[in-house]
Amino acid sequence: NGYVLNSTIDGCIQMKSYLAGNPQLRLALNEDLIVGKNGGSSYGSGVTVDDINFNDCVNLSEWEHGRTLSFFPPDGEFIVLNYRM
Repeated sequence: NGYVLNSTIDGCIQMKSYLAGNPQLRLALNEDLIVGKNGGSSYGSGVTVDDINFNDCVNLSEWEHGRTLSFFPPDGEFIVLNYRM
């Protein structure tokens, strides 16, 4: 009938790093980010992401406390996180 029954967006944050000395990087995401299908249903209250998968190099404790990705990047190109909305 021309109606959208279901739609999703799959995406990722991809980086390319060739930094000398293996420094720790921090990437802050929007504080209005809501993770989980039951995180909120009203429009305008933030960005709702159904699912997030992090690279093994990401420190998850900093993510849970302040929506900051803290990690020591490997050399070359890699995916920091995958998400589905």
